Order: sequence, then C-alpha cells, then structure tokens
Amino acid sequence: MLEALKAGRELYFGEALLHDDGITLVKHKFLGANEKVRLSWGQVQIWSADGSFCIGSTGDKKANIAISYINVANTYILE
Repeated sequence: MLEALKAGRELYFGEALLHDDGITLVKHKFLGANEKVRLSWGQVQIWSADGSFCIGSTGDKKANIAISYINVANTYILE
C-alpha cells in the first residue's frame, strides 16, 4: 500500500481517496450535491466512532468520511 502511494497511485477506502500527500474527502451539503475536497494530511483530524474510522477536515465540519471497520477491508491499516 505504501509503495503504491509513493509511486503516485491513489487508493480508495470507502468514499475516501488517498494520495501520497493527502486525502480527498466528501463535503456533505444539505441542499445540492455533495462535493469532493482534497486536503493535505496536516488539514485533517482522525477519530473512531460507532465502529468506524473517521477522517474530517480541521477547518470544515461538513468535510468528513466514516470508514467501517467491519465492511471495508484493511481499514485498520489506514488507521
């Protein structure tokens, strides 16, 4: 996984798209379509809740994802 990221490839974990230099998260909107937001690793925070590994933007509470430990393979490696 690390070698793939270093080689410039992108990896999906649920709705999250991992890059070597950051991650693309989903910004949830009440009205309108959700949008994808690319963030550097320094712009995100992580936590666990309700059986999921969560990643969110430090500057925008609506940009976040929850990756299930049970339903998404290798979530624990990402953590």
